[in-house]
Amino acid sequence: MDEVYKVVEVVWLENPHKYEYLRETTIVTDFRSGKPSKNWSDLYRIVGYENVAKAKSPYYRRVWWLKTYDRGCPKEYEGYRKGIPTEAVLTKNIKISKDVYVLEAYKIKKVVKEVKNVKEENRYYNYCAMKHIPFIIIKKARKYGYLMLDMPFDKKLTNNERELLLKSVENMKENLKQKYGKNWKEMKDIIFKPKHFEYVVGNSFGYIEGLRIYELRMLASEWHDILKEYWG
Repeated sequence: MDEVYKVVEVVWLENPHKYEYLRETTIVTDFRSGKPSKNWSDLYRIVGYENVAKAKSPYYRRVWWLKTYDRGCPKEYEGYRKGIPTEAVLTKNIKISKDVYVLEAYKIKKVVKEVKNVKEENRYYNYCAMKHIPFIIIKKARKYGYLMLDMPFDKKLTNNERELLLKSVENMKENLKQKYGKNWKEMKDIIFKPKHFEYVVGNSFGYIEGLRIYELRMLASEWHDILKEYWG
């Protein structure tokens, strides 16, 4: 490996300690962040991955994963019930620098409806209209998402609700700066889609665009709590 890349975040999609070991592979990729592609031979699941600072591509990033025949997996190979593959590491021995923020994505709850296309979005909109409840969804893309809120036709957000919704976004931005510390400059373009992040809250609607899915889910949970009385 000719280049050494600065790791700025480790993302755990699952609790790594559910497993006694994980395969640890350094991938070469043009992308410095995000979940790696799934087209690996005998892949069972990706458990975690690194995000790195911007530099000259390609990037070198560690990924922790399992094959279908690893210990505890559907096609468990008898030899791995006690032994481990040569590329594997015991989860208790995974080394992560103290300067790197560890995002436990598996702990983030999916509170609101998540959709992938217009058809799913329209179906849920009609459902909310019929139930006379706020329409609030996350529209998912590969790395970034879109949070949308639309109140029932005869209801408007109170001034206090609007202020709380807006304040939740500002508080999140400040909390992120503190979490990532000296790595914040590098993380900013990973969490917020460059030149596309924006948010608006009106009298009866609101949206957040160009935000990474994990932070979007946290904000969606806050927005849902602020408006929880509308769900009865």
